[in-house]
Amino acid sequence: MTKFSISCSWLPQKGESELDRTLSKIFISVGDRVVTEYKSEHLPQSEHLEIPAYYLAEWITENWWPLLWEPRKNEDVGDDQDFLDRHCILAAQHGFALPRVLIVPLGTNIKVSARSRTVPLADDVRFLHSGDVVLPRHDVESELRKFAQKIASRLSSQQIIGTTLQELWKLIEETADPEELTFCQFMGALGLSPYVPNPRIEEILESALKAYGKGLVMDLCLASTPEDFGPANRSAEAAYSAIASTPDSDLGPLSNVQLPPDNVVLPAWQRGESAAKRLRQKLQISDQDPRGSDQLFELLKIDPERKATTGANTGENATTPIVVGVVQRNDQAARIALVQENERHRRFAAARGIFAAWASERQESRFLTPSVTRDQQANRAFAAEILAPDAYIRSQAKRGRISQDRIFELASDLNIDSGVVWKHAQNKGLQVVRS
Repeated sequence: MTKFSISCSWLPQKGESELDRTLSKIFISVGDRVVTEYKSEHLPQSEHLEIPAYYLAEWITENWWPLLWEPRKNEDVGDDQDFLDRHCILAAQHGFALPRVLIVPLGTNIKVSARSRTVPLADDVRFLHSGDVVLPRHDVESELRKFAQKIASRLSSQQIIGTTLQELWKLIEETADPEELTFCQFMGALGLSPYVPNPRIEEILESALKAYGKGLVMDLCLASTPEDFGPANRSAEAAYSAIASTPDSDLGPLSNVQLPPDNVVLPAWQRGESAAKRLRQKLQISDQDPRGSDQLFELLKIDPERKATTGANTGENATTPIVVGVVQRNDQAARIALVQENERHRRFAAARGIFAAWASERQESRFLTPSVTRDQQANRAFAAEILAPDAYIRSQAKRGRISQDRIFELASDLNIDSGVVWKHAQNKGLQVVRS
């Protein structure tokens, strides 16, 4: 069973506050597990919580747009507390024990995950079950909407007005104009509330929309934080300007190769890796040839040695580059603008661009970024497998082990960054050992 549900049924309670009037039995299911099920030394085991629903509904409305649109920004950086406060329902506890449930977008889908936990200050309550599910955004939004609406309606029916929940829910319900919705989605992707004025961000968004349009602005928001949005936008504008002077690549050789579908039950990297192996097989490129990727670049008329002309600094020297390439699809051709100073970095971006162009709609443009969305994850996995084939790396290992020195030698042979080889080897279960 692949689902996420959150429901409540009212319990009688004396008192007139929003907490008293929303006391309820709450059930939360993730996948095939009821993650609200708990046991305790002093309480009977139960599948539901008996707590006020108000705080949970208030948290949902306060974080509505980030819950639906803000992904993790980078695979290599852990979640900070601010991110967790927007995406983990533990931020809604207010003294009432809740299971640890995270709601994190992956682009067009959302991952809901739960982990068992013990709450020492609440009679050692232990939530028993873990679960994971990836669902279309609409399915998760529908469940959150149903719950928030039920609590807001309950308050109104009990003659309680003016709560934060009700005021926020009214704003969410009234957001229907297409331009307003787009603005809310951009702000949510950045981890912000669209209902709190932010002149600096709003000015940057207006400029970015004029420069390169809605789709690319969303790519940028999905990869940026509010703090780095200004520099990221400047580098994105510079990179986008390179498209005009970038020659067309030929997507014709891809036309007879079917891209693997995005099966949300599987990790996104599997799609990218499967696509790389399928493409190599169809084009008869050996996975034992350390320069097999050069054959692909030549076939598609992509030149990673050529740095795109941007006329401005793309920000590659920043601590965390946001835009590492731009792809513009046009029928059987694509322009892949490679903006890094380092050729090995351009090779990785070029391989990512092949997948992005292959997966794009005609007349679509995309930024290549570090964001943790399924499409960006897939194009990174595709690039890693194209440039550093799993089979080739394994052939250089002995009994599941590979030395650091050999990693660096392989990177030189493959003409890619050693970090790509290292990470790809570890992801495939090889142990990297000191020489």
